[in-house]
Amino acid sequence: RRVSRVICVDTSQAMLDKAGDNLSDLDAVIELRMGAVETLPLEDEEVDAACAHMVLHHLADVRAGLREMARVVRPGGVVACLDMLPHHETWMRECMADTRLGIDPGDLEADFRSVGLTAAGRQVLSDSYIVENPSGRRIELPLFLAYARRDSPTN
Repeated sequence: RRVSRVICVDTSQAMLDKAGDNLSDLDAVIELRMGAVETLPLEDEEVDAACAHMVLHHLADVRAGLREMARVVRPGGVVACLDMLPHHETWMRECMADTRLGIDPGDLEADFRSVGLTAAGRQVLSDSYIVENPSGRRIELPLFLAYARRDSPTN
């Protein structure tokens, strides 16, 4: 109800298909685009907001992803990131293709500033990421949301 268009970007066609299924009830135009957060298939200032949901912990270079998100967001727009807090589940590197064991929100705020975004807020969520480790034990990892504003055009 709050948006007229949603653009979903993923490197996996299967994930895009799932997103299309999950979003089919929206009254918005849904666009599915193949791509990576470090090289988004969007024009400069094409969107009002960009969201990375459980993405940053997979990136080799978090700032490269944030820089791209800042590029595609219009001045005054928002970049929002939801991810896991730091944890010690090292098995996730191999089994889940995680580059990082969570993200430190303070580090993320510094990364926002380094790419020209103004950190606007953060909060630990009551929801958790629930996953089973290789031995079958259920793990609940805390999640957080951090967001920033793009105040001016990026270079």
